Amino acid sequence: MRHTIHLEQGQKYFYLYLLAQPWIDLVTAYMIRHFSFPITLGIVARGLFLVIMVGYSIYYLDKEHQKKIKLYLLLVILFGLTYIGFKPDSWHLGYLKTELIYFFKYFYFPILLVVLFGSYRFLHLRDDDLLKIFCINAFVMALGILLPYFTQSGADSYVGQEAFGTVGWFYAANEVGAILALLLPAGYFLLKENKVAIFTVATFTIILAMLLIGTKVALFSALGIETLMILWFFWQRKKEYGLLLSVLTLIISLVLLPLLPATHNMQEAIKKNEYLRQVPVEEVVQVQESKSVSSSYRLINLLFSGRQVYLKQNLDIYASSSTLDQIFGIGFVNRASIDNVDIEKLIEIDLCDIFLRYGIVGSIVYCLPIIYFLYRTIRIVYQKKLLYHFKVYMSLVVIALGLGISLLAGHILGAPPVSSYLALYMVILGEHLYECTSRQA
Repeated sequence: MRHTIHLEQGQKYFYLYLLAQPWIDLVTAYMIRHFSFPITLGIVARGLFLVIMVGYSIYYLDKEHQKKIKLYLLLVILFGLTYIGFKPDSWHLGYLKTELIYFFKYFYFPILLVVLFGSYRFLHLRDDDLLKIFCINAFVMALGILLPYFTQSGADSYVGQEAFGTVGWFYAANEVGAILALLLPAGYFLLKENKVAIFTVATFTIILAMLLIGTKVALFSALGIETLMILWFFWQRKKEYGLLLSVLTLIISLVLLPLLPATHNMQEAIKKNEYLRQVPVEEVVQVQESKSVSSSYRLINLLFSGRQVYLKQNLDIYASSSTLDQIFGIGFVNRASIDNVDIEKLIEIDLCDIFLRYGIVGSIVYCLPIIYFLYRTIRIVYQKKLLYHFKVYMSLVVIALGLGISLLAGHILGAPPVSSYLALYMVILGEHLYECTSRQA
């Protein structure tokens, strides 16, 4: 009886914590804008949550899951100690603080993923409950963008740049856009469940907020998800109103396209790319292989928004670093053995940042849970032919979208507010596949 009460309390607190996410982000944005203290509510809340989940899993789960969690945590801790241990010139309080914050931000995702895989079933978490919470959170975030937009009390997405867009009362446009992109497909779950009125209000509000942010990530994610959901409803040939409403949302988005901030921003970016025809390459990327910027480079520059420049700078640092730094990573601070201020600027292509900053060993440790998940999931989906299940299709769309954004624009794997949702979608997919295969057995 006491054990059951603990489970019920754990489930309730888990759901309450998830529902608090948009509010935590709002307070965090206020703290960042008005205070210079590096530790925000977001870091504290998500750090405590991870510690509690790890402790809960180690204490309550069966021995098999405990063993997996302890083994992975041991790998992460050993790597962390080795990572710092081989960088004696970073043993400075300011450097260590920076390294610790980044370590928390990046390794939050794989640790949470491992913990959730073990505790999801034990806490009796339900897919439907989580998807409803996702919808609520996305709606709250959308209101946190639209209300300040109409009352002119919000912040611009781009500060000090000739670009348009609003992030409302939140802080980082790329992260907010990525979160809404990951949560938007959950809105279509309402449509599948015949909750047409709620879908219409919630989803249109979320999409409108995404279109006003002004980033390419938010815009193309909205259009891509709308298109993919149309394909699913068409593929199933069921719920004609589902297909009709999905088509309607896409049509409205396309009609609004010429008026959107992201469209203006892309037009300006294209103009700048055209200007690059006359600019020597060495002035742009410090490469002296050709006299003018090629069309392929201009396309890359438009796609990656200049991130390829930071990629080259960090690759040069990595290539000239010691063997130990290449194995265990160059880190994030400009220590004596690096002596290059360019290291302090992130590439914002997540997998590149992870590989260069944490090296070969760190990348392997980081990717182990992801590789295991992808292998297990892809094998089951195609062996059992489960792609027609809405939750499977939706989760695969979100996971592919999340990993795709991390490769193009970053702010996914190194941002706990975003990576938390990606981890939850992965676990939802894994548990749904488990249930399907169990019923078929």
